Amino acid sequence: MKKTLFMIILLSLSVALLSCVSTNDQSQISEHEDAGSKPDKIIYSEKLSIWPKQDGTYYVANLGYCKDSVIIVPPISPEGGTVTALENFHISQYPFVTGLIIPDTILRIGGIFNGVEEFNFNEYNGGYYIGTLSNPYYAFIRPASKDLTLCQLHPNTKIIAGEAFADCEALTEVVLPDGLISVCHNAFDNCRTLSKIQLPDSLVHLGSIVFRECDTLTEIRIPDGVTEIGTSTFYECSGLANVTIGSNVTEIGSNAFYNCISLTEIKIPDKVKSIGNQAFYHCHKLKTAVIGNGVTRIENDAFIDCTALINLEIGENVHTIMNGAFKNCDSLTIVHIPDSVKFIGKEAFAYCDSIITVYLGAGIETVMQYAFSYDPALTDVYFPGSEDEYRAIVEIYNFVDTNKHFNYR
Repeated sequence: MKKTLFMIILLSLSVALLSCVSTNDQSQISEHEDAGSKPDKIIYSEKLSIWPKQDGTYYVANLGYCKDSVIIVPPISPEGGTVTALENFHISQYPFVTGLIIPDTILRIGGIFNGVEEFNFNEYNGGYYIGTLSNPYYAFIRPASKDLTLCQLHPNTKIIAGEAFADCEALTEVVLPDGLISVCHNAFDNCRTLSKIQLPDSLVHLGSIVFRECDTLTEIRIPDGVTEIGTSTFYECSGLANVTIGSNVTEIGSNAFYNCISLTEIKIPDKVKSIGNQAFYHCHKLKTAVIGNGVTRIENDAFIDCTALINLEIGENVHTIMNGAFKNCDSLTIVHIPDSVKFIGKEAFAYCDSIITVYLGAGIETVMQYAFSYDPALTDVYFPGSEDEYRAIVEIYNFVDTNKHFNYR
């Protein structure tokens, strides 16, 4: 692997600038003019495959028909949108590429350097980086060796690329800089001895599967700048006992805390709108779950097999509790369904061995079959309407052999 510094990258850039010719005005985005010198135009690489994302920004999907040895990614797409990501391709497919310079609009970089050895990375403290024109350490790509135990990133690093530390099984600590904005997917996947990491307040993006199977990680604080906990972010982090979710998170993805068997308490902030499928699957030490008032949907099996869950507070704006959401929560004794809830899915509270009493809210419209079945301790259900309304709303195989109390308030 070639170990190069930023000056070599700039030299490569100069060669690329001399070799590139562009007639597209949109490719000449910026100009520099020093006192007493002529304007210097940056000629960005053309013919890259750039596609729109759902959020209105654009990403580089692959290198398309571009044949530059040093790829200079434009900050603006040909359509005029901001380029924010490099995803879904591998640099190893393009052996003629020796360098890559990115704009500071980039927020996400997938695992595009898998299998790449011969490349003009910038090196710092045992790590490999790619950079912008002004910051050679903008994005951390991977360590020089997967055998490292401690890694301190460069102070100017803004992004940790996808799969950057994946399978670094000896890694115990990573020091992240203030100013880091993005940790991309699978960044610390299978770092089984990682026990110490602090996400900086500057962070705005936390990708999917970031900390999967980080068995030794015991606590994490998600900064207020992060708006989404992605799919499987903390999947099977068996030692994770303490989690603080930032106040601006709006979504907790599917399997986000799947099988986090040491987690004892979770408080979901009011800005969270949805809790994904199996988000807290088999968190069997979870005793307290406070679901904020912003949540509207609790998806399938969200808290299934949380066998220690005894303190459950369901937010006042939840309208849907999907199938199996609290199935096998054996320690629940009393369930209060808020007035906002309209729909309770199949087996939502089935096989909960200790439930004694259920209070259904005034807004309930459908209780699906088996929602409250196989609950051997259940003796009383309180329903806000009449018996006829109950029979129209509550489907069969619910509250069998229980005392039914109608018109309660």
